[in-house]
Amino acid sequence: MQPFSSKATVPIYFVAAVLLLWGFSFHIVETLGAENFNFVLPMAYCSAFVFVILSVREVLGSVTISKNEKVFWVITLLLFSLLSGLVYVISGRNKVLNIQAE
Repeated sequence: MQPFSSKATVPIYFVAAVLLLWGFSFHIVETLGAENFNFVLPMAYCSAFVFVILSVREVLGSVTISKNEKVFWVITLLLFSLLSGLVYVISGRNKVLNIQAE
């Protein structure tokens, strides 16, 4: 059974992605009353930060990938959290956690 942090990683990624896209759309289109949604981007940044921390923790705790792969995932998650997070959630996470496809 996976710990709670492993179960929360994927939902937190999608919350962060939706909030970031929503916040940036309000930021770009200020005619929709974006001043009422000033809380969206800070919440998005916080959830993205939590996702990166949980993902890096999963990667560093993995015994199924090499040290070079760990370094790659950590660097890409820190630098490109939204884009590399999507790749991590869709394909890389299964290898990191040794989850077999059914």
